[in-house]
Amino acid sequence: KHRYLTEDVMYGLVPMFYLAQVAGVRTPIIESIVRLASVVNETNYCEAGMTLEKINLAGKCVEEIVDFVTKGT
Repeated sequence: KHRYLTEDVMYGLVPMFYLAQVAGVRTPIIESIVRLASVVNETNYCEAGMTLEKINLAGKCVEEIVDFVTKGT
């Protein structure tokens, strides 16, 4: 349960995984690391991590996400 693993998975890999899904990009390595870390630490990082809902990007398309990131709108 070292913070480098838990924080990187929760705040880095989980949002990357979900953003890639929106963009239609497969990320099998990221998904594997998230799932493995979830098992090792007995935590469902797909739920506990920074989901698109938690960062107010749920339901947005790629263009809307890019606009939000680049323009703040």
